[in-house]
Amino acid sequence: MAPSELYPNSDSMDDRRNKKSNNNNNNNDEMRRKSNVVKEIEKIKKNREQRRANQEEKRQKLNEIDTSVPAWEFANMITEFRASLDFNRLTNSEPVHDMRICVCVRKRPINKKEISKKDIDVITMPNKDMCLVHLPKCKVDLTKYLDNQKFRFDFAFDESTSNDLVYRYTAQPLVNNIFQGGNAMCFAYGQTGSGKTFTMGGDFSQKNVDCSKGIYALTARDVFKQVNGKFKGQLEVFCTFFEIYCGKVYDLLNNKKKLRVLEDHKNQVQVVDLREQILTSVEDVLSCIQYGMNIRTSGTTSANAHSSRSHAVFQIILRNKTKKEHGKISLIDLAGSERGKDTSSSDRITRMEGAEINKSLLALKECIRALGRRDAHVPFRGSTLTKVLRDSFIGEHSKVCMIAMISPGNSDVEHTLNTLRYADRVKELGTDEVNVKENTEEEEEYRMKYSDGNEEDEEEEYDGEDDVSHAMNDLQETLAELQDMEEQVLESHGDLIRDNHKWTNEYERIYEETIKVVDYDREEYATRLDNVINHNMNMLINLQKKLAIFKEGLLKEEKISKTIQNPKFRKN
Repeated sequence: MAPSELYPNSDSMDDRRNKKSNNNNNNNDEMRRKSNVVKEIEKIKKNREQRRANQEEKRQKLNEIDTSVPAWEFANMITEFRASLDFNRLTNSEPVHDMRICVCVRKRPINKKEISKKDIDVITMPNKDMCLVHLPKCKVDLTKYLDNQKFRFDFAFDESTSNDLVYRYTAQPLVNNIFQGGNAMCFAYGQTGSGKTFTMGGDFSQKNVDCSKGIYALTARDVFKQVNGKFKGQLEVFCTFFEIYCGKVYDLLNNKKKLRVLEDHKNQVQVVDLREQILTSVEDVLSCIQYGMNIRTSGTTSANAHSSRSHAVFQIILRNKTKKEHGKISLIDLAGSERGKDTSSSDRITRMEGAEINKSLLALKECIRALGRRDAHVPFRGSTLTKVLRDSFIGEHSKVCMIAMISPGNSDVEHTLNTLRYADRVKELGTDEVNVKENTEEEEEYRMKYSDGNEEDEEEEYDGEDDVSHAMNDLQETLAELQDMEEQVLESHGDLIRDNHKWTNEYERIYEETIKVVDYDREEYATRLDNVINHNMNMLINLQKKLAIFKEGLLKEEKISKTIQNPKFRKN
């Protein structure tokens, strides 16, 4: 009998073997399923821990942010954006190239006033020639983002840069040029309070004035180094220091004596009676600078409580033994640049100051561009400033360096953009190269959200061209005409005073001759007296006519200014 028949409930050996194999396979499948579940749970757990860590990190960062700052969200965006940049700042090791026109930008540190107002820093200098302006913007749906505008120049100096480093790349290369018989010019341009006077003249903010660290003194140091070395006994050093205020020139080394700017028979521009001071050391230069800066014209504007309202021109002149000019460098601290709508809201004197400043800055820009293009004609007659600097625009060996000074605060961003656009027009360079780290997906999403690519939803941007409106143009033209009228009235008034002394003596002479002689010639007496009276009357009538035109100009200027100050006009 077969075993299966003897044991009907028992399995065969093969069946048991198969059953055991199936059980093992089922156990393996179950273990595999369990393993996958464990891995998935571990993955979820890890992600949860990572998410919690990220949330904690964001929470800590948020706690570090000063949320009392009105624009703290934008400040945080700027901080995160800067973290994505590769910084390559300017150092002393960079080579200095010989350039006919050099345009630089310098950012001053944020000051106590801006810190107290909780202003935010919106300027970044990521490398040696690039400047970024972070404009806080809001889309139509109130989503906040940054509009990062790029400007490229020959050199970019951040807030940590010293005057010595700025001098190395700006005025120092010009010193060799004047010893080679050329003329050079270095000037600082920008909004009031942006650090122009500190850069050019030194620190005048403290009680103890320090002129030794400004470009004026640093240039003089290198000039004397060569005069007492390679050129010893061959050249003498002289200086002049004058200011241009409302188109008029005043000598800062001669008690602000008013000077005349004339062209001689050779078409050379001469500043009549300008005092030239001989220099023997750097200390002499410092004394001249301190004396002149103390009497320089300053005032209050809407942009700054203590603003330099004149162009200060300090010139170092090299002369040979025959007193013939060998070379000259002009170092200029320009008056604070003002937008048209800022000057229009001030009193008439400030508006006239602003009009003359803007006029001279526009003329200066055109002269520098003509120099760069090597044009045969340079429009130096556009302003008094460019007239007295004519030598710096003419000739093969003429060189110019511009330092655009900018403030870091968001409250001054429109002034900053105007300064950067002005400098950009002087020497246009590309802005393609900015070293930015390769973005992760999150950074790219952040960049798309907060930066470019939102133009269709942007609010209307500030275009920086307030003065293109007809009213602004009328105001600028009227202010320029007023200055010409004022000059004519003052000149006629002066002539009348000088002539009065002459004719007063004539009145006395006629009278005395009459009373001394009993039988005087009455007809001659009447004729002589009539001639004197007619001459005086003609001068008075001429002065009165000029004065009437001047008064009409004042009324016209007042009317245009009130129109511009109208809130409805300013909104437009």
